[in-house]
Amino acid sequence: MEQIKEIPKEMLTPRERSVLYGIGKEVDHIPYSLIGTEAAAELYGVDIRKTYTDIETVIALEKKMVDDFGIGCMSIGPRLKGIAEALGASMKYPKNNMYLIEEPLISDYKMLENMQVINPYTDGKMPIMLKMMEQLQKQFGDYDILKSGVCGPMTCALSLREAGMFLRDLKKQPEEMHHLLQFSLECIKAWMKVVYDEFGCVCSIADPASSMNLIGKKHFENFSKPYLKELVVWAKSYMGKSPSIHICGKSRKVWDDLKEIGFSAFSVDNCEDLFELKLHLGGEMAISGNVPPVDVLKNGDIFSVIQSVKECIEKAANSPKGYLLSAGCQIPLGTPKENLLAYIYAARKYGKDAVKGKGCRKIP
Repeated sequence: MEQIKEIPKEMLTPRERSVLYGIGKEVDHIPYSLIGTEAAAELYGVDIRKTYTDIETVIALEKKMVDDFGIGCMSIGPRLKGIAEALGASMKYPKNNMYLIEEPLISDYKMLENMQVINPYTDGKMPIMLKMMEQLQKQFGDYDILKSGVCGPMTCALSLREAGMFLRDLKKQPEEMHHLLQFSLECIKAWMKVVYDEFGCVCSIADPASSMNLIGKKHFENFSKPYLKELVVWAKSYMGKSPSIHICGKSRKVWDDLKEIGFSAFSVDNCEDLFELKLHLGGEMAISGNVPPVDVLKNGDIFSVIQSVKECIEKAANSPKGYLLSAGCQIPLGTPKENLLAYIYAARKYGKDAVKGKGCRKIP
């Protein structure tokens, strides 16, 4: 079994690496992502609730991550439930866990008639998110690239409607569902517009409600795809670039749809094969993934982490439009520090001397 004697040193900052890799230059190692702000808070024994409200806490966590791992979180946004919160949904904020929606906001579709699209400058916790982004940009912008994430239209709609009713409505009330999806889309665009205007940031999209584990191909084509397509067309027109997307769970049946929609990158869950994804979509967009976050990163040992990272790099590092090493989904709370260090060790060793579309130096 491979032992970690020393983590290879870096020659570039995350910003430098991302920029140079993007234009086809050789970089010290394959670009990779790590954990989010909540997981960082749990790792350092910080009250997770503070990551939603306290700028100093977020800045301190970023500094600790950079000092310990060479890479921070550098991502703030409403993600899966923040739009629902901004619209007035009742939320619960546990001390040591992710925040939850206590009660879905929309019990009757007639409520949409009196609802306004979010204003990120005034609604919910979005103003504090923007201030956090401003400070991250100011203090770490020369070191890393600021990022933001927001939910896709289906996931936004699901956050506003009780899950059982949401699934029932796809069959029983399709017209009302389309109204909800259009409203959700406008809210997503409102956040994306502001963070682009303020920071030049093109949001990534997380859309677990478009998973084939939850809906079928037909529902994806009828309900999810039209609004994702509209979102990408708008983003290209307004920002000059399309967003990336992550879909949790099974997605193989909609890979052709994602190609047609025109995303810039696709982050795939670990339940799908990264090599197959490269062959299918790698010529059209960058790909990302897919170290198992629970079985390997949280519950595995350092040897399984190293092996999984190595396998991902071997499968996808030469993907024509580029490859970002990442977990197959969000890295969970409670992931051991030693496993994160093993992930970084393997990324830097087996992803050494990376060039977009050409792969990395062969390491025995």
